Amino acid sequence: CWVRVPKASTGKHCPLTMTTRCEAVQDGAWLLTNVLTPDECERLQRECLADYDRLKQCRSDDRLRVMERIELPHPELAAIIWERIAPLLPPWVVVDGSEASKLLGLPAESPLLHGCWRLHGLNPYMRIARYPGGGAGHFGPHRDGAFERSLNERSLITLNGYLNDVPVGCGGCTRVLVDDLQ
Repeated sequence: CWVRVPKASTGKHCPLTMTTRCEAVQDGAWLLTNVLTPDECERLQRECLADYDRLKQCRSDDRLRVMERIELPHPELAAIIWERIAPLLPPWVVVDGSEASKLLGLPAESPLLHGCWRLHGLNPYMRIARYPGGGAGHFGPHRDGAFERSLNERSLITLNGYLNDVPVGCGGCTRVLVDDLQ
């Protein structure tokens, strides 16, 4: 989440035993590795599968997406991830409708959101997706919705992660698209 109003910081959590790395992919997109340990990924996968009845088929239109998704309130995990990635991200962004804002993927079209936003934390609701495999699952081009606590505290960017490793070229990729700016 990003805020326009200063907020107090949260308490400390257990540090990660391996180093989280950040690589800029393009303006407004970064590749973070080692955000969660393999054990943390496995625990989260088990937690989702244990609550399988809550997995929802997201099949509104097969051209857009074929997947299952569960939304879990997980403020503790959000706080842990936040501690690991916050130092790697820009501390603030300006949303002003400019081409620079649009290139960052920010919601620049809404004057209500224009201003200087400070990085503050993560959405405590984790959306975990599962694809059927065999080349059947996909999620087509789209713009993620925002998590809003108030007009002055909301998400501006998406943290998209994978809980499993797959060999290069075997799926599990995310493409970051830039809107046509003309």
